Amino acid sequence: MTRKRCRRIKIAKGTVVTLLWFASLLPAQTGAPVSQQSDESSLKRLSLEELTNIEVISVSRREEPVTQAAAAIAVITQEDIRRSGVRTIADALRLANGLDVARSNGNSWSISSRGFDSSSPNKMQVLLDGRILYSPLFAGTFWDVQGTMLEDIERIEVIRGPGATLWGANAVNGVINIITKTANTTQGGLLVAGGGTETAFGGVRYGGKVGDRGYYRIHSKYDYFGALALRDGSTADDPLQRGFLGFRTDWTLANSDRLTVQGDLYRGNAGRFNQEDVNTRGGNVLGRWTRRFDNGSDLQVLTYYDRTSRGIPPTLFEVRNSYDVELQHGLLVGSRQNVVWGLGYRASADDTRRVPILFFEPENRTLHWFSAFAQDEITLLPDRLELTLGSKFETNSYTGLEVQPTVRLAWNQSVRNLLWGAVSRAVRTPTRLDADLRVDAPGILIIGNPDQQSEELIAYEFGYRYLTNENFTVSVSGYYNQYDHIRSIEEAPRPGESQILGNGLQGHTLGGELGSVVQVRSWWQLRASYAYVSLHLERKEGSRAINEGTSEANDPKHRFSFRSNMNLPHRVELDFWLRSISGRPNPVPVTAARLPGYATFDIRLGWRPLNNLELSIVGQNLPEEQHAEFPAAVQEEIQRGVYGKVVWTF
Repeated sequence: MTRKRCRRIKIAKGTVVTLLWFASLLPAQTGAPVSQQSDESSLKRLSLEELTNIEVISVSRREEPVTQAAAAIAVITQEDIRRSGVRTIADALRLANGLDVARSNGNSWSISSRGFDSSSPNKMQVLLDGRILYSPLFAGTFWDVQGTMLEDIERIEVIRGPGATLWGANAVNGVINIITKTANTTQGGLLVAGGGTETAFGGVRYGGKVGDRGYYRIHSKYDYFGALALRDGSTADDPLQRGFLGFRTDWTLANSDRLTVQGDLYRGNAGRFNQEDVNTRGGNVLGRWTRRFDNGSDLQVLTYYDRTSRGIPPTLFEVRNSYDVELQHGLLVGSRQNVVWGLGYRASADDTRRVPILFFEPENRTLHWFSAFAQDEITLLPDRLELTLGSKFETNSYTGLEVQPTVRLAWNQSVRNLLWGAVSRAVRTPTRLDADLRVDAPGILIIGNPDQQSEELIAYEFGYRYLTNENFTVSVSGYYNQYDHIRSIEEAPRPGESQILGNGLQGHTLGGELGSVVQVRSWWQLRASYAYVSLHLERKEGSRAINEGTSEANDPKHRFSFRSNMNLPHRVELDFWLRSISGRPNPVPVTAARLPGYATFDIRLGWRPLNNLELSIVGQNLPEEQHAEFPAAVQEEIQRGVYGKVVWTF
C-alpha cells in the first residue's frame, strides 16, 4: 500500500468521525421519525403488482403507471439501491435492464444503451431533478462528480431508446432521469458510515419543518474509492475521493402552488496512472414552481444555474457556467386528448485553457439552445388503443434547427397486457470536441470540423409487458436503429497535414431486452434480465474514415443479470446479484483484439436490530480476485472487495 493511499484512507476515517460528531449535535429521538419509518417501510410492504404500478414521468412528462408507459422503461427504486449494496449512482445503473455499465478506471464509468458504448459515450440524456448532467464539451457525463446521497434518491427512471421528443438532443439511445425525494419525506436525521477493503464513506442528512407549509433537508457526504489494479496485480494509483454538501426545500404555497429550491456543492480529486491528479469542483442551484388547476391541467417553470470546473493536467482545463429555464404546460382537451407542450432556453459558457498538446479554438465559447415541444396522447378506443404524436423543435449553435418527432401506438388488451410500437427521430448535436478540437502531438494532428453535422437516428421499436398476477411479470422489447452522419476521423489529404473530424460513418443496430420479476414467496423475490445488441458500422461513400467506428462502439453482445432478495426471520435480509457480460471489441488492440467477458456476483447480508438501526456487510465482485470491464491501452481491473455499513436514523 502506497503512502498516498494510506494518507487518503486516514482522511476518509477522519471524515466519518467528523460526521458522527456532527450527528451527535442534532436533535436526537429514541426512534426513527414516524414519517421516515413509514416512507422506508412502505416500499417493503409493496406487492409485486403495486411495484409495477409505480408512477413514472419520463415517458410523457406526466405521472402515469409504469405498466401503462408505451416505452422500454425500467425503474430503479430506493429499495433496489439499498439492497444492491452499490456505492455510486453509476453502479446503481447496473440495476436497469438494457444499460451497459462498465468501469474503465478508478474514477470513470462508461454508460450507454442499445449500442455505441465507448470511453466517452455521447448518446444518452442524463438528468437529476430536471438538471441536465451531460457536458456540452463532449456530450457525455462526468460520473465521478455525480454524488447526491443514495439514500435521498426516490427512484431512477431509465428509458431505453430515443426520448428526444420530450428531452431534446442527445436523448438518442436513452434517457436516465434521477429523481430525489421531497424534503417532507426525509424528516429527522440519517447517518451513514462504512468502509472496507476498497472504500470508505460517510454521510449525514437532517430534515426539518419551516412553519406550516415548508420543509427542508441538508446533507453532507464523503466518499473514498481505492485505486484499481493493473493486470499484474500492482496498483493503478487512481483512487477517487470526493465531498458533497447540499440542501433541498419544498414549500406548499397559496392556491396549492408548490415551490422547490435545491442546490449542491462538491469537490473531488482523482488519481491517474503515471499522471497528475484530476481536480474537480462545482456547484448548482435549482428552482421549480408548479401549479395544478381545478380542470386537471398543470403549469411548471424550472430554472437552474450550474458551474463546473475540471483540471486534467496537462491536457485539459475547463470552467463551465450553464443556465437553463423551461416552461411546461399539461392540459386535457376534451375527454380523449392529453396534451403537454413547453418552451426552453439554455446557455452554456466555457473557458478552456490553451495547452501545447490539446486545446480548443476558440478557447472560450458560449453555446445557446432554444427549444419548443408538443406531444398529444389521443385515446382512439377508451381503455384499449392510444396514439401518441409529438415533436421537439430545437436550435443549437452549430447546426441550427433540428426536428425530432415520434409516433407511438399502445394497445391494452387488458389491464395486465400492454403492446406498443414506435417510430422516432433523434439527433446528437455537435459539441466543442467535434467542432473546435485541436490535437497537436508528435505524429498526431487532428482538428475539429466547424461544419460538423448532427448524428441522426431513425428508430423502430416495439414492446410487450405482461403482468400475470401478483406473483409474476415479464417485459419484452425489440428495436432496429438506423444511424447516419456518425462521427469519424477522416484521413489527412496529404502526409503531414491534419486529420479532420467528419461524419463519414453510417450503420445500424438490432437488439432486444427481456426482463422478469417473480414473487416466489411473500419474503422472496427474484429478478432476471437479458439484453442483446448487434451493431454494424461502415464508411459512407466518399469517406476516408480511418477509425471505422472502432472508437465509437465497444459493446458486449450479451448481458445477463439475476437478483435474489430474501427477508429472513429476525429482521435479516439476504441479497444476491449475479452479472454476466460477454466480450467487447478492443479499440486499442495492444494485447488482444477483444476484451474477454466476465461473470461476477455480489452478496449482501443486512440486519435491523432496532427500528432505526441497520447493519450490513457487502461482498462485491467475489468470484475472481480482479477483472477488467472496459478495454484501454493501460488495462485496469476491478478488484474483489468487502465493506461494512451502518445506517442510523434519529
